[in-house]
Amino acid sequence: MTRPPKKPPASAGATVRDAKAVSRRAAAEELPTEKQERREDARAKALQLRQNKIFPRNLTARAAYLVPGNPVVTRPEDAVANCFPGLELDVRNLDRRFFPGLVFEFVDDGARLAYVDARQDPDLQVNAAEAQRVYKSLNIKPEKAQHLYDQLTGDEEAWLSEGRWYLEWIRQGRKTLSMGRGRDEPLDSYTIWRLIRSLEPAPVTISLRIESPRDTDNEQPARIELEGWRRRYTDEETGVINLAYQPGELMQGLCSPWQHDFRDCQCFYWAANHPDVVLGELYPGEALTPTENGSGSATQKGEQLRLTVPLDWIRADRSRALEAEALGTIADNRPYQLDAFRINSAWQDLSIVLEGREIGGLYVPQSIETANPFRSPSILEERLRKTLAPLELTLTFEYLYARFSLLTFDEAERKRVRGLAGAVMLARDRLMMIAISEMQHLRWANQMLWELYQHKLVPSYAPVLTLATEVPTSDTASMQLAPKTANTRAAKKARREAISNNVEKFIGIERSAHSPPSTMRSPELRRLGTKVVDDFIAVEHPSGFIDGAYARVAATLRQRPYPDHLAELALRIASDGVQHEARFLEIKAALAPFQEDQYLRAIRPGKAEAPGDIRHARELLKTIRDNLHTVYVLSAHNDIQSTGPHVAKARTAMTELLELGEKLAKDGIGLPFFGLWESLQ
Repeated sequence: MTRPPKKPPASAGATVRDAKAVSRRAAAEELPTEKQERREDARAKALQLRQNKIFPRNLTARAAYLVPGNPVVTRPEDAVANCFPGLELDVRNLDRRFFPGLVFEFVDDGARLAYVDARQDPDLQVNAAEAQRVYKSLNIKPEKAQHLYDQLTGDEEAWLSEGRWYLEWIRQGRKTLSMGRGRDEPLDSYTIWRLIRSLEPAPVTISLRIESPRDTDNEQPARIELEGWRRRYTDEETGVINLAYQPGELMQGLCSPWQHDFRDCQCFYWAANHPDVVLGELYPGEALTPTENGSGSATQKGEQLRLTVPLDWIRADRSRALEAEALGTIADNRPYQLDAFRINSAWQDLSIVLEGREIGGLYVPQSIETANPFRSPSILEERLRKTLAPLELTLTFEYLYARFSLLTFDEAERKRVRGLAGAVMLARDRLMMIAISEMQHLRWANQMLWELYQHKLVPSYAPVLTLATEVPTSDTASMQLAPKTANTRAAKKARREAISNNVEKFIGIERSAHSPPSTMRSPELRRLGTKVVDDFIAVEHPSGFIDGAYARVAATLRQRPYPDHLAELALRIASDGVQHEARFLEIKAALAPFQEDQYLRAIRPGKAEAPGDIRHARELLKTIRDNLHTVYVLSAHNDIQSTGPHVAKARTAMTELLELGEKLAKDGIGLPFFGLWESLQ
């Protein structure tokens, strides 16, 4: 029979355990450095993953499966949260219940108490676990919550239910926010809402003031002060919205049904779906500009003007003959818009708007989508260097000179012609924006060239700061319908043939795989007369020369081995042409009611070799040119960080040049941009 081993004494067992513990500690301390580093790296990676991981706080988002319709990003802090009707909720509804037990409405004259809701408020159910969690997180004593509950369910409840009570002030910490009650002009509802929105989840004291008391027998006070706290809108642990909010309460004010957004959404938030002001449809055979000789009946000229008049997109009268110009404000246009009932039944019949103009039954994709690429980088470089970049610089000078030819706001006001000052101010503002955009295009054209060089697609790069020898004009002006001089069978047949030819020509221009056919003119510094505006519209018109040329550039740059981002530059230049055309149409419409001699200065280009201010202008242009040259060279050699001082010098010189140009224009002298620039070569 085998005897069991003797148990060691307690002291011996303790000694063994201690020895093993010491051995483990010694082994841990003696871990190889490489193993310790691996553990530290693993710990660092785990920490990094934890920082980048999304930990949903909404309980349903933490389910073991993806709850349909409830992705992990549907938390209140992920909402768009625009103040007017938005995507998920109207955040103003959260702040209606910022103070436990009370519900406010943000109205024109302040924050008005809507009603007392203390008996149903979960934050005032003192013994509930959720309420206890709120008190702990905000450091609120349960006795304080119980006192507030007793107030709002006692005499104060009766008093606050009678008359109209407004929020007078809020105190949090050492700061008191006054709502302006008692002043001639109290704070508006949005300012009050923003103040409430800025409160911290912490104790607050509020004062309520009655302003429309009712005749009651009780001794109703004029003011009531309450101590409470700014509500936590979501549970700190679960992320669930506070249960004080009733189902659907947070969605009050949303656009419903969606069709009403076309008319009744106060913020006009959906710009992509709801264009406010548009241009009327341009039919094949209609031109934006008059014929070259300026001929045409009053009816024809009226039709041309109609095509430049902004229209209300949801106007009730959709007839072409009775289209009226959109008025200045939403309220002014409202009586002439489709009502809500018609919007619900016919919203899908409203015209599609592309490039700011309504499109009816016929739309042909523009050349920007159908253009053919150039065969090689060298051909692309040649087009940018010899045609497009010089054209951007030339148009910049033409637009600036045209701006100098316009009276200033003060000069126009002295003429005492109604509306003239506002019209010239608009025209000068739009011309400056277009000229600045052309300067940006010059830079982008050069960037395309130097990046072709950087990617070894062309052998060299030199800044392009030369002028164009020709400026294109549009051929669409020739697409005119034959006038209705007779109703004979022959006249009607000729008119039908003209329409058919115009449609074919229109489609040919829109689908052209190269720059659309254009006539050319010489660069010229001209005053901004009607004919000059038409020329500017023609050169910027979509599917015109510039748009078609950059369409081919973009089509080329979309291919390999060209850098991906360069195509975006070409597309931005082409899309800017749409904005330029719209701004020139605004200029044309603004100046149309006036005679040219009412808004134009009597200026003529000065002589490039003249002394005095003209010579100073040449020095400023030289400063601009030399610094732009340096900026482009540095950028081509990846030294963009060194370009700042040179850009600043060019901008300073440009500002001084504009001031000098205004001074000369008042004396009847226009800056001879072309002659001065050529003298710098």
